[in-house]
Amino acid sequence: MTPRIRWLVLGLLLGSVSIASSQGGVGLFQAAVCSSIANPVTGSTWCLQTTAPNGLFYWNGSAFTQAGLGGPYAPTTFGLNGVLYGNGTGSLLVTSAPTDHSVLRNNGGVPTFSTTLLIDAIQTFGTFGVGLEPWGVAAGNTGQLFFRELAANGADYIGFRAPDAIATAFTLVWPTTQGTNGQCLGTDGANPAQTVWVTCAGGSGSGITTLGGLNFGTAPVQTFANDTNVTITSAVSTHTLGWTGTLAVARGGIGVGTLAANGALYGNGTGAVLATAAGAADTVLRVPGGGGAPAFGAVDVSKAAAITGLVRTANLGSGTANSGSFLRGDQTWSALLGTPTYNFVFNSDMEVWGGGAAAVPTGWALSGAGGSVSKHTTAAEFKTGTASAALVNSTGATVALLQNIAVVTPSMTFWQSQVLTCGSWVQTSTASIGFIQIFDGIGFSGSSFHSGGGTFEFLTVSRSLSSSAGEVTLRLFANDVGTVQYDSIICVLGSSIDNWQPSGYLGRKAILSLHSGSQQAATNTTTYLGAGQASTTETTVETPVPFRCVARNFTGRSSIAPSAGQTDTFTLRKNEADTALTFVVSGTAQQASDTTHEVVLAKGDRLATKLITSATAAATQAVTTLECEEVPEGI
Repeated sequence: MTPRIRWLVLGLLLGSVSIASSQGGVGLFQAAVCSSIANPVTGSTWCLQTTAPNGLFYWNGSAFTQAGLGGPYAPTTFGLNGVLYGNGTGSLLVTSAPTDHSVLRNNGGVPTFSTTLLIDAIQTFGTFGVGLEPWGVAAGNTGQLFFRELAANGADYIGFRAPDAIATAFTLVWPTTQGTNGQCLGTDGANPAQTVWVTCAGGSGSGITTLGGLNFGTAPVQTFANDTNVTITSAVSTHTLGWTGTLAVARGGIGVGTLAANGALYGNGTGAVLATAAGAADTVLRVPGGGGAPAFGAVDVSKAAAITGLVRTANLGSGTANSGSFLRGDQTWSALLGTPTYNFVFNSDMEVWGGGAAAVPTGWALSGAGGSVSKHTTAAEFKTGTASAALVNSTGATVALLQNIAVVTPSMTFWQSQVLTCGSWVQTSTASIGFIQIFDGIGFSGSSFHSGGGTFEFLTVSRSLSSSAGEVTLRLFANDVGTVQYDSIICVLGSSIDNWQPSGYLGRKAILSLHSGSQQAATNTTTYLGAGQASTTETTVETPVPFRCVARNFTGRSSIAPSAGQTDTFTLRKNEADTALTFVVSGTAQQASDTTHEVVLAKGDRLATKLITSATAAATQAVTTLECEEVPEGI
């Protein structure tokens, strides 16, 4: 029956549909659910269901089954070479047309034709097994078998493929075991070829066991050949290298078998090395005047090329060597210089810091807003001695360290119209900020700038002082933002400082002693020590300073060592006020010192040592001393 006739019959049936589904029996009934119809008759009870799934059902003897009326396939045409596939309760569908060498593949959805086959495993039973045909005609187009890495690591793979041309078809048969460590895969040369495991050359074996078959390329047999002068002697498995003849110069030898005793070797191009005859006593190896081979002989100083440079006076052959003259660099004679000139700068080596390491060096003054100066003692930061002065400019305004050297030699008539030359070692990493200057109250002269290269450079400046000069001030500058270090400063009379000694100011030194004498310091209280006495009243023991000086190296000792947990604190007092000089004696020690701090003392300042004990131990006698180095008044 054609679909058109089936739909006509259905239409006629629907025209007589009974809705009395509760009675059942033979006929066509309408119901929301067909299973509600009573008394169904096999093949004769039909139901038009009005709820999902809507459709025409019939009783098959045990259940209502939906009847298909439209045919198994909905499209009017099939795709060329397409394949039908199911669609559940819907009409059958058809795939697209396949391409050459494709297979129908299902990826969990609609089946499609593909040239790539993805399956879990493949097993063949034919004699040929799996064959990989060439996929093109160009070089390298033979079929390939590849093994891909895990997807999490990328898409790289290891592949195997046939060469482009094969002389004769052959088959390799895998060995029956997996082999052992240090073995390689070899072949017996038959076809089919049985592969076997053999010991690899250079592997875990004991060395070369045969000279044949070690190379699977075009030359399987190994051959040893002897080079010039090299011999090879073989006895079964032992091969001995030997030597014969003389090694040529071109091969790094000397080309001869013997050389003259005590002769010097000299080259001969590509020929054998040559040797001179042995030299006589005190002779030297020299080239003759006309050139040629070297030989031992005496030096002919009459030849221009025989000697160069300067020679000591005693060997010149003319003139008289004496202690009153010397040969200058321009090869002229000159009398020795007189007494070294005097350095007028006080604290020229920046070693004295009476106000402490963070203050201005003693004898110098700081000028300029935003400037600071500190004592630097790192080896790379001073030129001589143990310290330098680091001048810091943080704002860009001009900053300088100043010293009026006329204060040490105060008569201005001495300085007026003199020629003064000053120099200093200077170090900075900033160009055009570090230089020195002489100012006489009327005008000034300055040196060149430091290059900024980060190393010490010696800068000098000379000035003819005015006949009406009112001061002689040396200025050390940090002319812009940056740090400049100054050390070993000198100012001498004259136009040069070639001959000078770093004398500076030669003042007095004294050792001042502040102690309790035969008296004992009070326990568990504050006691003041003076010149041979102790008291709880400071003014009764104070000792005056004899001259202006820098006090340092403050040291003290107790006659009784402190008991466990006890400390004795010693502090230098100036005019009833503590100074920076202080130290503590504690534990089983009896002596301590302060070698770090320095304090400037004026002439007449009153000194005392304050001693504080921290426990009620037995009364003690104590003594303290300090070094006092004179500083010029007014500087």
